[in-house]
Amino acid sequence: MGNHSIVQIFEEGGFFMYVTLLSSVVAVAFMIERAVTLLWAFRIKPAPLKQAIKEAIAEFNISRALQVCALNPEHPLFIVIKAGLMKANRGEKEVLRAMEEATLEVSPRITRLTNYLNMLGNMGTLLGLLGTVFGMIRAFGGLGTADASAKQEILAKGIAEAMYNTGFGLIVAIPCTLAGVFFTNRQERLIQIIDEFTIAVTTSLAAANKDQAAKAAQAGGAPAGRAPTGQAPRA
Repeated sequence: MGNHSIVQIFEEGGFFMYVTLLSSVVAVAFMIERAVTLLWAFRIKPAPLKQAIKEAIAEFNISRALQVCALNPEHPLFIVIKAGLMKANRGEKEVLRAMEEATLEVSPRITRLTNYLNMLGNMGTLLGLLGTVFGMIRAFGGLGTADASAKQEILAKGIAEAMYNTGFGLIVAIPCTLAGVFFTNRQERLIQIIDEFTIAVTTSLAAANKDQAAKAAQAGGAPAGRAPTGQAPRA
C-alpha cells in the first residue's frame, strides 16, 4: 500500500470498499456478542455441576438441586436441568420430554448470529471479487477512449482499485471465517453438554424414584412413586 493513507486507499478502491467496510463493522459487533455470550455468560464447568446434581437427586433432595440451578438461572443448561427437575415426580418419558422442550427453547440463544459470521465471511470475499471486477473493467475500458499519455494512468488506477478490493475483501473474510468456525465449535460443545445432562438427570431421577418406591414398599406405608424429599410442587 506504499505511502498511501487509509483514506486514499478507500478513495482509490471505490464504492465496494465502503460496502466491505460496513460488513466488517457488523462482523466485529457479532464477534463481540458471540465472545461475551459463549466465552463469558455461558461458560460452565460441567463435571462439578453434574456431581452436585446427581448427589442431590440420589438423596431425594430436589430442592437442593433446584438451588444449584438458581445460581445462574439465565444459563441455558440450568434452564434445561430445572425443566427436568420440575417433573421429578412424573415418569421418565415426561422428564425427558420436558428437558427436550426446554432445549429447543434455549437453543436459539446459543446459536444466534454465528451463521451470520460465516455469511459475512463469504460476503467479504464476494464484495472483494466484485470490486476487483469493476476495477478491471475500469482499467481496460478506459484504454480504448484515452489518449496514449493517459492510458498508463488509467490502467494503473483500475488495477489499484481491483487489488485494493481483493485485499480488503480477504482481510474481512478470513477473520470472519475463523471466528465462525471457532464459535460454531463452542456452541456445539455447549449443546452436547446439555444433551449429556439431559440423559444424566433423566436416568438419575428414574433411579431415585425406583429406590424411593422400593423403600416405601418395604416400609409398608408410603405409596409407590411418591415425590422425592424436598421436591418442588408438581408442575
